[in-house]
Amino acid sequence: MIAPRYQNIHANEIVAVQRDGGATVRVIAGTVDGVVGPISGIAAEPMYLDVSIAPHGSFNLPIPRGHSVFAYVFRGRGKVRP
Repeated sequence: MIAPRYQNIHANEIVAVQRDGGATVRVIAGTVDGVVGPISGIAAEPMYLDVSIAPHGSFNLPIPRGHSVFAYVFRGRGKVRP
């Protein structure tokens, strides 16, 4: 087990990726389309994304078998498919 720690990041350290389907993905932890988020050194290797999707747009991201997903819809509506 490792000791807890805090990683301070600034908004300008988070790179945004534009995806087909009208999605903008800010990569906070993990990797999307070759872009690696600024949070690192976590044993569980989480993927933490801030995704904005244009009206009637879509966002697809394959999730490895055995991983869990949490999605929080801040504004509008969303549909998650298995």
